[in-house]
Amino acid sequence: MTRKIGLRAGAGQSVAIIAGGVSALLLAVALLLVLAPGNPALIALSAITDASVALAATALLRARRLEAAKLSGDLDIVSLRLLRLEAAPAMAAKEAKPDARLADSVDEITAEIGLMGGILRDLANAVAAHDRDLASVPPPAEAPQRMPFRAFLRRAS
Repeated sequence: MTRKIGLRAGAGQSVAIIAGGVSALLLAVALLLVLAPGNPALIALSAITDASVALAATALLRARRLEAAKLSGDLDIVSLRLLRLEAAPAMAAKEAKPDARLADSVDEITAEIGLMGGILRDLANAVAAHDRDLASVPPPAEAPQRMPFRAFLRRAS
């Protein structure tokens, strides 16, 4: 599943390089045909170049199909491994035997959580009583007047 990365071109890359070179050759032959029409050697060279471009394109398509088939197979392998990994915990949970130490620890933790719940309930009741006490306190008859800051500074000097 791992791909090797190196300086050497892979099958698809080398076909693409060859196709590019042949395309450049085809362009050169077409240019020569325009400049010297009717030359039988250039016509034959053009036909050979066209055939080689077609073969290179076919090889490129074949390489892409093979690569796609390989990647599809790799994806199938990965999906099967994923399904096995997803099923493993469920199977392990069914086959697991309860451990007495684990059951004791769970019981102890459950008791601690129960105690903490009681402490939180008592704290909530105390806060609610404090809020009720604050709500029953009457507001002050008259709010004290605030002295402007500049007047405070003048009085302090």
